[in-house]
Amino acid sequence: HWKSTPHLAMWEPDSGRVLKVTDSLLPWGGLIGKGLHALTHNPHTYEPQEKPLADRDIYLTDLTNGQRKLLLQQQDGSDFHLMGSPDGHFVIYLRDKDWHSYNIATGLHMNLTKGMEFSPSIGSMPGEKPAYGIGGWCPEDSSVLLYDEYDVWRFSAYGSQSERLTKGRESGKVFRIVPYQEHQKATIANRTMTMGAYDLNDKLLLSARASDYSKNGYYLWERGKGTREIAYTAKSTKNIRKAKDSDIFVWTEEDYGTPIRLMAKTSKSRNKIVYSSNKQQSDFLQGRMEGVQYLTPKGTKLRGLIYYPA
Repeated sequence: HWKSTPHLAMWEPDSGRVLKVTDSLLPWGGLIGKGLHALTHNPHTYEPQEKPLADRDIYLTDLTNGQRKLLLQQQDGSDFHLMGSPDGHFVIYLRDKDWHSYNIATGLHMNLTKGMEFSPSIGSMPGEKPAYGIGGWCPEDSSVLLYDEYDVWRFSAYGSQSERLTKGRESGKVFRIVPYQEHQKATIANRTMTMGAYDLNDKLLLSARASDYSKNGYYLWERGKGTREIAYTAKSTKNIRKAKDSDIFVWTEEDYGTPIRLMAKTSKSRNKIVYSSNKQQSDFLQGRMEGVQYLTPKGTKLRGLIYYPA
């Protein structure tokens, strides 16, 4: 049935050259980086099988000359485990619980995270366990930003060095990067994802949550200074935005007893309530919620919530 589906093609108006990127044999895929290469595959190659997403053979096509080659055989089917770099120099992929980079220019594969835990050791479904994820890239594809269970790491895409940027493991916080500029946002086209780019000489905006989910909020990371709290609370915090030319942030927060409200903070001020919704709620009796901890008969520590009526 792939013969009747739309296919991706490239057309060069000046030269008149036309190149089919996808076809009936490799019907899924898209461009990576700056559009000089494409990743394609057939999602039905290994069907039928028992995994939620079937493995796939990944092909790399050089759009400058039309040459296509097999890049990865029987690669895990998740779109989040295979991505191109923003400038198109690398393909990064998860294989056997490790992140690998493929240098398109040299044809070399490099295991970036060998001996480190960047994918959970257990999972609830068959197949490759989902990785903690990719945060983005550094300018010129020099490094990739990867997540372990708690922290953000920088790995050279060439495999030469790595560094941990945050200290979430020590404090029990899970840090993840929040894109707030257009070039930092991930893009996806035809099931091919490319993460955004972050200059580590600038500040990183991070989301944070307690490992037990009791608190959440936002932090600002700066080279040589580490992380600085913007907001960290037991309320639900969402929708953060940053001013273009200054460290002014706004976000929303709410909980069971607090209607959604708009908060703001500058680099030197305390958190300020800009606007509160549902002001009439204070005129009525409200229920409340309380967090509790308890032990199961087997001695396992669990957390729960008790909701009290008005």
